[in-house]
Amino acid sequence: MTSLKGSQRGSALDPLWFALHRAFPETALPAGRGTLGGLVPHRLRFALHRRVIEIHDGLLLLRPRLRPAVPGDDAAHTAAAQIAAALRAPAPTSAPATGLPPGSLPLDTASGTDTAASQLAAVSRAFARLGSGRSAEDEAYVTI
Repeated sequence: MTSLKGSQRGSALDPLWFALHRAFPETALPAGRGTLGGLVPHRLRFALHRRVIEIHDGLLLLRPRLRPAVPGDDAAHTAAAQIAAALRAPAPTSAPATGLPPGSLPLDTASGTDTAASQLAAVSRAFARLGSGRSAEDEAYVTI
């Protein structure tokens, strides 16, 4: 299991990364030599990029379990609810009988690392809030 070192400890991406890593441990990239070595900017940037890649890899593996999004004003909350429901759903044993493609998340996956990290941090914070107390709306969605 990949452990968090240095500046990554307690990052906004942690709740989402840990949940996806538990479901798909193979998404963790092999650990490099040594630690991040303190607050060296290029190492921090690499660590952020690596974490974003690992989360995206987990989300790709989760796609077959995703259901279509329930419309909402908050893309981060919508994505977090979709991810939470998909993580609880059983893994599909075959392709959907309806022939419909798997659901997708309301995220801009073609953006650069900074934008992707910002979006994923918002989703991760919303994901953490879902785990700490769900609203009736969240419960209705999550049990789909």
